[in-house]
Amino acid sequence: MIPVTQTALGLAKPYWTDPAQRRIAWGLALAIIVLAVAFTGLNLWLTEINKAFYDALQTLNAAAFYSAVTLFFGAVAILVTVATAAQYLEQALDIRWRRHLTENLVGRWLDGDTFYRIERDSLCDNPDQRLTEDIAEYVRLMLSLTKGFIVNLGSLGTMGWVLWQSAGPMSFDIGGSTLTIPGYLFWLAVFWGVLQTLVTHLAGHRLAGLTVAQQSFEADYRFALAKVREASEQIALYRGQAVEQRRLNGLFGEIVRNWQQIMRQNIYLGVATTSFSVIAVLVPIIAVSPKVLSGELSLGTLMQDISAFAATTAAVAWFALSYRDLFQLSARTRRLEAMRRAMAPPPPPGIRVQRDPATDDVAGRQVALALPDGRPLSRVGEFLFEPGARWMVRGPSGVGKSTLLRAIAGLWPFGGGEVCLPAGARVMFMPQKSYLGDGTLRDTLTYPAEPGSADDTSLAQLLRDCRLPHLADRLNETARWGHRLSPGEQQRLAFARALLYRPDILFMDESSSALDNDTEAHLYQMVIDRLPDCTVVSVAHRTTLEVFHPNTLHVTAPA
Repeated sequence: MIPVTQTALGLAKPYWTDPAQRRIAWGLALAIIVLAVAFTGLNLWLTEINKAFYDALQTLNAAAFYSAVTLFFGAVAILVTVATAAQYLEQALDIRWRRHLTENLVGRWLDGDTFYRIERDSLCDNPDQRLTEDIAEYVRLMLSLTKGFIVNLGSLGTMGWVLWQSAGPMSFDIGGSTLTIPGYLFWLAVFWGVLQTLVTHLAGHRLAGLTVAQQSFEADYRFALAKVREASEQIALYRGQAVEQRRLNGLFGEIVRNWQQIMRQNIYLGVATTSFSVIAVLVPIIAVSPKVLSGELSLGTLMQDISAFAATTAAVAWFALSYRDLFQLSARTRRLEAMRRAMAPPPPPGIRVQRDPATDDVAGRQVALALPDGRPLSRVGEFLFEPGARWMVRGPSGVGKSTLLRAIAGLWPFGGGEVCLPAGARVMFMPQKSYLGDGTLRDTLTYPAEPGSADDTSLAQLLRDCRLPHLADRLNETARWGHRLSPGEQQRLAFARALLYRPDILFMDESSSALDNDTEAHLYQMVIDRLPDCTVVSVAHRTTLEVFHPNTLHVTAPA
C-alpha cells in the first residue's frame, strides 16, 4: 500500500504545487477542512442533545424534552447547511483538479509523437479510458478519502473523549482481585475497530488485483465494440458478423470470469462488514449493561455512549469501512502511473532525424530499417531529395517503403543511419487513408491548420478543382466524414488539403490508390503546377505515376 500511496501523492503533487492553481486549491481545501471540523463538532453537539432527549424521557421532564427536540432540529438545520456547503466546495475542487490533471496528461500524451509511440509499441492499453474514467475516479476518491480520513480523526478525538469521560472506568473481579480499566468503553471501541480492520483486510485483500483486471477487461471490450462500429462497412461486406460476435463474446467472457471472482471476494467482505456492523450495536450495550442495570448510568448516557462507540469504532476502522474505495483508488492510481511511465522519453533512436538550417535538401546517410525486435527489414543507404525534385520510392511488397516515410517523419526509430531535413521547411505526409475528424467540412479540409485559416470562396473552388464539386456547397455541414465519403473522395480531399497547406516537402504513401488513372493524373499535375518548388516523394505500385517522378529510389531487402 505504501508504494501506491507514494504514487497517488506523486500524481497529486503537480496540481497542489502549481503557482497558477495552488492558492485557490489550498483555499478550497482549507475551507473544506474547516467545514469538516465544524461537522464533527456538530455531531458531538447532537450526541449531547440525544443524551438530554433520552434523560428527559426517563425523568418524564416535558419541558426538557421539548427543549431538546427544538435544539435537535436547529442542530440538524445547521448540519445540513454545513454538509451542503462542504459538498459544493468539494465538487468545485474536484473539477479544478481533474481539469489540471487531464490537461497535463493529455498534453504529455500528444507531445511530439508520444501517442503514436504508445500505440506502435503497445506500451499502454486503452489510454482513452485512463484519460477519462481513471482521472475522474482518481480525483474523486482522493478527495473523498482524504476528507473522510480527516473527519474520522476528528471523530476519534471528540467521540473517544466522550466515551472516556461518560462511561468511566470499569472494574472486574479476577481471582479475588479487582482489575479497574479506566476509559474501558473507549479501549473496547479501539479494539473492536482494529479487529474489524484486520478481519476486513483478510476477507477482501484480493480485490485490489481483481479490480485492476476488471477495469482492463471492461476497457478492452468497449474498445472492441468501438472498432466494430468504425469498421462496420468492411465487416458487413465480409459477412464477418459471426466472427465478430464470437470475438466479442470471448472478451465479455473474461469480464464474467473476473467478475465471478470479485463476487466471491465480495461475499467474504460482505459477511465480515455486515457482521461487524450488526454486532457493533450490541457491543457497547452489553459492555455497560452492569452500570445501566445498577442505575449508575442513565438512559440518556447509554444512548450517548452507543453513538460515541459507533463513531469511535468507525474512526478506528476507517480503513476497513473504506476498503472498496481504497482498492478503487489503488487500481486507478496504478493505471495512471502505468500511462505516465509509458509517456516517459523513449531511448535514443537508432535512426536519427535532425533539422539542419544550412540545407534545403532531404538527405539520408547509411539508412537501414529494422523491425522493433531488431530484425533487419530493408537497406536504403544514401539518398538526396533536392528542392523541387520528384522521387518515386520503389521496391517489392513488404520491404519497408512506407516504413521509410515513417522513419523520415521521426515515427520509426528502429534501424540505423541518419536523416536530415531542412530546418524551416513545411513538411506534409499524405498516407493512403487520411485522418478526417468529425466536424464541419470546412474544418476537415483546412486540417491541420487552425479553423478559419482560409475563406469559403477559396475552399469551394479548391474542392471543384480537385473534382469534388458536390462538396463545394457543404462547407458548413457537420458529419463523420471518414464514414460519409468514399475512399476516392477522401483521397481527393487529401490532395485539396496539400494544395491548401502548400508544403515545401510532400511525402505521399499510396495517396492515389483509390483513384482512376485520369483523376490521379489530374491531381498530380495540379501539385506540380501549383507547387512547382515542392519536393515530392511518392510511394506507389502504379507504373502510371512514373511520368510524374523522374527520379527513383530503390529500397531492397537486406543481404
